[in-house]
Amino acid sequence: MKLNEESKKYLEKRLNLKKYYNSKQIDEFYDSLDKYVIKRKIYLNDLTDCLDEGLDYLNLLGFNFAESIEIFKNYPPIIHVNKRDFLTKYLLLACLKEKDGTLLRKEIVLYNPKYLIIGLKTLYARYKFFLEQQRSKYLTKYYLLKMTNQEFKNTFDLGMDEVIETYPFDETVIKEFLDWPENKEIKENIEKYQKENQNA
Repeated sequence: MKLNEESKKYLEKRLNLKKYYNSKQIDEFYDSLDKYVIKRKIYLNDLTDCLDEGLDYLNLLGFNFAESIEIFKNYPPIIHVNKRDFLTKYLLLACLKEKDGTLLRKEIVLYNPKYLIIGLKTLYARYKFFLEQQRSKYLTKYYLLKMTNQEFKNTFDLGMDEVIETYPFDETVIKEFLDWPENKEIKENIEKYQKENQNA
């Protein structure tokens, strides 16, 4: 089912699309959502609910309203991602930096969100492997996110299943990642959100 005019009007008002996009870009935004809605067979009222939740969630991670809309446009499936897994991946990606210390993760989510399709266990195992094997030079966007498992095996003579078994993911590492200085703002946002919802 494609977006009907009523849904488009709601989205245009809710997301204030005219503030951020010209008419052509707005049509591109609708086309992108249309393809996703049709593929996933999503009810339109569910889509609007998920968009609202997505806006709140991305705000916790430090994305402003305009950036969140751009993410929806570039990668609609982010609306239905496992939020805990996505949070963990985003926290871990604080390890990716430019030479001047600038974090790369926001740029990745904004312009290459498909990179985050990689499984959490795989991402974590690669991170730990590079870190503990004194291979920190491989802590890059390519080796962590883009490299296929076969390419990894060809390069390091080690299968990903073995790496995952050696460095299994544990939920407790989320707290460890939240304590990284680079994740201080996200941690504070989450704590504030939790406190507000407890008092609601």
